Amino acid sequence: MDTFCLNQYSIYLRSNINHKSIKMKNYYCLALTFLFVMSANSQVIRYSVLDVESENREKFIKGLADKTKIYNSKEGQDKVYTFSILSGKNAYDYARVVVRNSFGEFGTASDNSKAGREYYMKNVNPYTKSTGSYFMEAQEEASYTPKNGVFQNDLNFRRVILYTFKDSHRDDFWRFRMRMKKAMESLGKNRMGVLRCISGCTGNKVMVRFHFKDYKQDEYFFNNLSEVREEYDKIYGEESFTEDIDRMWNSLESKRTWHERRVNNMSSPF
Repeated sequence: MDTFCLNQYSIYLRSNINHKSIKMKNYYCLALTFLFVMSANSQVIRYSVLDVESENREKFIKGLADKTKIYNSKEGQDKVYTFSILSGKNAYDYARVVVRNSFGEFGTASDNSKAGREYYMKNVNPYTKSTGSYFMEAQEEASYTPKNGVFQNDLNFRRVILYTFKDSHRDDFWRFRMRMKKAMESLGKNRMGVLRCISGCTGNKVMVRFHFKDYKQDEYFFNNLSEVREEYDKIYGEESFTEDIDRMWNSLESKRTWHERRVNNMSSPF
């Protein structure tokens, strides 16, 4: 178990804190203990960035749209999504996201997926190059999907934040992320997906994806974070948000933010 949890008993002996606080800390310890155990059964994605030169863009779009329609649009076929990257060092590139129920499923291939791969190599690959690929595992204990987990088709716009945290401060990082999920859930806010890198990344990288309809909805949410802060403090105690987010910021080695938009004709239906 993490150091934070191992220290709770000694903190209890030294501090005059109420039963409710102890109960909340015990809940956090239990949740954190199972975070990485339960993630073995979490959804896994392969996130690849594709560089497409402007003169090849039309052929790339047609080839990938046709490939997706034939091999990734029907029930039982592989789920693959394409995003246009709107900002950052990879602006005007594309992100291709392949979804599996577990990491082990990437080692198996159906006849359909093999045929789709051959089609991709012939009709898409000549017009693009991969600038990197990594595997990310969904962390359900820190993610929030509204409407009882039903994915909303109109939320095509994403703010993506890629964090790298220090090994010695992982407790501080995950405390904030898990508590943030509870505050978002209590308010019924938009979807927030949290994924932990399990292969291809340097350091402890975590991708947080906020799902919106458009730029305006993104702007409204981040201009009104006071609503989330107030709810967070209501659940965990006065000044908890400020204390926890400060500790989270101090846990970081790096942070990078960009925006993406899902391209529907190059993506599987939800």
